[in-house]
Amino acid sequence: MFNAGIFAIITGYILMFFRRIMSKIVSNVARFFFYGVFLVVFVMLFANLFLGADFNSFTVNKDAGLHAYDENYDKNLKIVFPNEPTGLEPTLIDVITRQRLVDTYETLVAPDNNMELKPSLALSWGMIDSNTWEFRLRPNVVFHDGTAFDSEDAKVSIERAMTYEKSELKNFLVDITDIKILDPLNLRIVTKNPDPLLLQKISMVFMIPAEYKDKEIEIPVGTGVYKIVSWKKGTQMTFERFSRYWGDEATFPAVDVYFSPDKSERVQMLVDGKADFLANVPYEAVDILKNKDFDIERIPSLEVQFIVFNMKSEFMSVLDNRKAVSLLIDQNDLIRKVGGFARTASQFVSNGIFGFNTEIPAHEYDLVKAETLAGVALSDKTLQIHLLGGLDVLGEYLRQQLNKLSIHAVVSYLSPEDLMQSMSEGKADIYFLAMKSDLGDASSFFNDIASTTGSFNIGRYSNTQVDGLTDSASAEMDAKSRLMMLKEAMQIVVQNDPIGVPLFEYETIYAFRKNIYMEPRIDGFVHFDNLKIKK
Repeated sequence: MFNAGIFAIITGYILMFFRRIMSKIVSNVARFFFYGVFLVVFVMLFANLFLGADFNSFTVNKDAGLHAYDENYDKNLKIVFPNEPTGLEPTLIDVITRQRLVDTYETLVAPDNNMELKPSLALSWGMIDSNTWEFRLRPNVVFHDGTAFDSEDAKVSIERAMTYEKSELKNFLVDITDIKILDPLNLRIVTKNPDPLLLQKISMVFMIPAEYKDKEIEIPVGTGVYKIVSWKKGTQMTFERFSRYWGDEATFPAVDVYFSPDKSERVQMLVDGKADFLANVPYEAVDILKNKDFDIERIPSLEVQFIVFNMKSEFMSVLDNRKAVSLLIDQNDLIRKVGGFARTASQFVSNGIFGFNTEIPAHEYDLVKAETLAGVALSDKTLQIHLLGGLDVLGEYLRQQLNKLSIHAVVSYLSPEDLMQSMSEGKADIYFLAMKSDLGDASSFFNDIASTTGSFNIGRYSNTQVDGLTDSASAEMDAKSRLMMLKEAMQIVVQNDPIGVPLFEYETIYAFRKNIYMEPRIDGFVHFDNLKIKK
């Protein structure tokens, strides 16, 4: 039995705990990455997958009649999300805050639906040398307060992201050494070292008016196609079409965004016609909504779940033992056990991420090969697996699979604090992690998890070839050469010298009424104008 209130308490505790231990356990350089790993593993995955089959409190009035919809949209588009942001500071990087701001603020360059970088407030850009970039800004752009956007605003926006006390973008931008205004519409950025990911990092920086350089931002003032006009905390936000927007007119005159942590309530809002679009559909509600004739869209999350071996373990330090454990994992069987709505993973980043190696075959499950590799080395041995409390489905699956090689797996379900302590001290043989490649690049995985000096290398993994490829890729400005380096490193950590075992990539589910359709984004963000009206 799962209670939404209990989950809210658990989530709140996890977040408070995270903030308390950040400075003690993880270096400042790792702060952004650790946010991604921690939240993916201990919040979203915890809620959406391993507890999904046990959400017995989920109820919907399935016989409720649909309210009449306004076919002409002369009223607001209505969207419901599970979570409300705690604030609207543009330099925060958590997905809840940024999801509410992506239609209000804009960046110099922006990823499209397929994570390809495109012009936004910068019309074009180029490199003067390997450390120097120039950006030509878009003319005739105004902020929601009516002031004009220019190079000074861009400079201040980036500098504020680098220095503002609450900014979580600092470590993205640490390599920038100078920002020069060439003229009102031309800007130069100088980096300490060649940075092949500078554009991706700049794409995270929302542009703000220069007057907010030293101010706390509570009410967003951006250049986006929609502006925020009200926020009834605990209930909803209302956005309106920005009439002076530089680009195409917004699809909808206004958008109401509702928040409800209760799954049943969110689904009922869609069924009752109080919402047009439901983000993060509970998996157990999919059939209900299909039967109500709503459209369902399933999108890969870009979040790959995997187990990590502790290389300081007596057993996991042996290559054949690691390969044997890998062969014990039947991804399709595990996906069925966690309720479906996931896709198998061949490696530690998703397809579509720069560095994904298409030559790596699908993960192999082969008990006979596993037995041959392990021989008697692991028979009657005891392995320690440490997981967050609540991941019982995964823990029991691993225990049963290891038992097929006569391995005694002791699975411990720990509090967040105890789990972090275990990871810090390397107490277990196997851990569970997840990662979302927010920059669309595999380098984050290698730099933070697979590098010998990685700030979240909880498996104590060390491979000189991987380190060399990672270091070379971090400064390689030729995209083809860099891709080859990342693909080679991926092959090593998956096949030649496995760091762990990819498990799956879960899916995000959206539901919406029949007279609109969705242009999905693989980064998981929902831009209002990704929803289109059917003609």
